[in-house]
Amino acid sequence: MIGTLTRAVINNNPLNIDFVQSIVWDGQLPNHWRTDSRFYQFVMPHFGIRAGIKNFQFGIDKEGHKTWADLIRRQAPPKSAAPADNNDTQAYIASVGKYAAGRIPNMDAPALVHQWWPIRAFTEGCILVETGGAIYPEDVWSWVQHNLGMDSVST
Repeated sequence: MIGTLTRAVINNNPLNIDFVQSIVWDGQLPNHWRTDSRFYQFVMPHFGIRAGIKNFQFGIDKEGHKTWADLIRRQAPPKSAAPADNNDTQAYIASVGKYAAGRIPNMDAPALVHQWWPIRAFTEGCILVETGGAIYPEDVWSWVQHNLGMDSVST
């Protein structure tokens, strides 16, 4: 189910959100409990997934990104933009596109981050890339959907 214990899984931060001192997420570990100086750590993966989706929504709503591929370029910038991260952004986009193909027409389509099924498929694809294959159970996704206020969203 969860798979290998990668850093993202251990941190309950399956999208590897970088820690920013000025941003406080619901469910993040208090600073005095943190053991990872680079990434947020959450009390449950539910909170990490919720924070990741909120972060994707912010990228579309406030930063002007338009497509699913834009969100990945923001999440995992290419090696040339962030050499320390060593990201193969094109491979990341291709992997998520393949995973989400039934819910997202293509990665250059407008990112429908406020519609539950497209954002869930996209997020699951990103989690597979970030964690090396972790799959979270339905109760986690139901909690996330409810806590994002997307209960009534069926598309």
